[in-house]
Amino acid sequence: MRKSIRKKHWTLFHTAYSGAVWHVRFFLKDPATGKLRKIRQSTGAADPEEADRVAGEIWVREQRRAGEPIPAEIASSEVARLTVVDAGANWIRVLEEREQAGEYRDKYASRFHSDLNTHLIQLWTWVDDIPFQRPEAMLAALRERHKSNGESLGWNSIVRLAVSARLLVEHCMAVGFLDKKPLPELKSYLPENVGKLIEREKRKVDAMTRSQRDAFLAALTTWDPHDGSTLPSGTAFRFYSVMHYSLLRRGEAWAIAPSWIDWKGKLVRIPAGHSKSGEPEEIPLHPKATQALKRQIALRGSLEQDLPIFGKINVRKAFAYAMKKAKITKPGITPHHHARHSAATIAAGETQDMLALQALGRWRSLRMVERYTHPNATRARPVIGKL
Repeated sequence: MRKSIRKKHWTLFHTAYSGAVWHVRFFLKDPATGKLRKIRQSTGAADPEEADRVAGEIWVREQRRAGEPIPAEIASSEVARLTVVDAGANWIRVLEEREQAGEYRDKYASRFHSDLNTHLIQLWTWVDDIPFQRPEAMLAALRERHKSNGESLGWNSIVRLAVSARLLVEHCMAVGFLDKKPLPELKSYLPENVGKLIEREKRKVDAMTRSQRDAFLAALTTWDPHDGSTLPSGTAFRFYSVMHYSLLRRGEAWAIAPSWIDWKGKLVRIPAGHSKSGEPEEIPLHPKATQALKRQIALRGSLEQDLPIFGKINVRKAFAYAMKKAKITKPGITPHHHARHSAATIAAGETQDMLALQALGRWRSLRMVERYTHPNATRARPVIGKL
């Protein structure tokens, strides 16, 4: 067996301990000292051709990390190219490691993972295909993604996608997947009027009145999915009862487990890993929410303490059925978010204590209270006679 294979820019070799696996070595100028230093790494491959390919990738990556130019004959070969799938996997792994180390908030990496899988790998095959040096081409690609999704991908999402693409490119430059080059400003990838485009696309979210909420919940008691669901009959009714009478967010309502509930203290304690704030939160239990939770647990049998009471259920068909049966045609009533808007609006009709409303919705600012409470004629009636 040959002990070494000399290439133009690197050498493949065996060690006394590597067996059939080839290693690569080459010399690189240290950017800090200007001196040459030896780089030695395993290719992880026993086949010489595969080992040579991996060695080329290692050499290119280290050259780029050091800010050294890549010769034209290698820069144009696939050795110097990396797919968005592979580069993205490396990027997400680094984000997850930094998230676990506490550098980023919980679930920080999952947002970029979603953008990568849903959009970036659909837009570009190779990392060097991303036109990060050509703002017009980047904007054209993002616009094309907007159109290819039936224009369902709003401009707010397009801005986020531009950020994800830029961060992926920055990561690739940092680890040596791409040559280090100055990047144009992020705003150059977007239309000048992007703020107006986002504002125009914002969907109005409205609230139900007390009577509409009651009619909606009553309609849900007659909903029968007929879809072979293994969940007990009436699950959608109890799910929405909990949403309306606790102001839980959708993800919290999906995840709520018996271990969260203090029946004696009449409280729900949301763990930090499930709250939007990333901190433990407490909410008081309304009797109707309590009744719905206890009934769901009873119908499902004995549940383990950490097993979700509802789980990630799809209630959109039940929502559409109940809206039609209750004859609610008001625009802006969404399948999940309307519950928090409705509960906050109904509560605002009963008190002028803004801090109490803020605590009810677990919002960090009074501005959010204003956003979630919707003025209506019912709230105006007590003061109309005073005019």
